[in-house]
Amino acid sequence: MSSRRLLELLDSIEKRVEMMRTAVQALEIEKDTLVELLQNFSESSELKKLSDPEQEELLLIRSRLLKRATTVDVSLLTPRTDDQAEALRRVTDDVDKLFVKFHDEGTRSLCESYLNACLSDATGPIDHKFQSKIIECTADDQKKIRKKLESILSQFARRYS
Repeated sequence: MSSRRLLELLDSIEKRVEMMRTAVQALEIEKDTLVELLQNFSESSELKKLSDPEQEELLLIRSRLLKRATTVDVSLLTPRTDDQAEALRRVTDDVDKLFVKFHDEGTRSLCESYLNACLSDATGPIDHKFQSKIIECTADDQKKIRKKLESILSQFARRYS
């Protein structure tokens, strides 16, 4: 094989690797979406209108599905420098604190300012401390954090609207 042919082979493999990575990312999102739907299922107004035996049966099915969904391990490893890993840890800590303070006044606006820090065209106030941390993360990590913040905001919207 000539070097040109070998290079073409490597280019083809690179495209397939990127397709695989994209598919795994889609599976990660699908799993997270399904788990979130199942976790929020018990808060459904339609469910609360049903009789106790019907609710119990549906909640048992929900529990079974949630257990099955959470046993699926889909992961895409992102190569990070030590600095990027530390930045991701700090950003994740900040986002996790939103869950702890979920019912506190001002948490929604804090989440919005975190999300604005992740956007190139912010729609409101930006948390500049959070922005300085998120900028140090990998591009993949930034996307995941942005999606997580969007998910938290949608939970706020469902719960408090």
